[in-house]
Amino acid sequence: MALPESKYDYVLIDCPPSLDYLTTSAFTAADEAAIVAESELFSNMGLVEIFHSIATVQRFFNPSLTIAGIIVNKLRSETTGHRYAMDELAEFAQRNQIKLFNTRVPYRRAIEDSRIQALGLDEYRTEHSKTYPELVTVFDDLLSEMIGGEPNG
Repeated sequence: MALPESKYDYVLIDCPPSLDYLTTSAFTAADEAAIVAESELFSNMGLVEIFHSIATVQRFFNPSLTIAGIIVNKLRSETTGHRYAMDELAEFAQRNQIKLFNTRVPYRRAIEDSRIQALGLDEYRTEHSKTYPELVTVFDDLLSEMIGGEPNG
């Protein structure tokens, strides 16, 4: 079956951090999957589950699905467990020959608060004017890196 031509170069499908039917359907429809992980031990342990899920989707539904890389989210570089978790994450990425994106999304309360209030960061920015420009730069850099370039910042 031929798919209709799209006017979009990229479509991002944001899925909840669970391996349910929604995530499986997104993997089935996707060309690439970017895996989001926090720099915490339990998040790293969940990577194995995600890779098993992707392998299953590749085997039965979408053999052309590839992994674009791992995005580090909610980075708290000041915590003591951060360095250990980042080392583990880097080792996991290297062992599985997966790119670990250089751009890291820092933990910012504004992200959590905007999500709880069901507002986009652009709608929530009035209360957190200092955080918003920083996050725009981070997300722009991440997108640039994901589509084959290098971070701008």
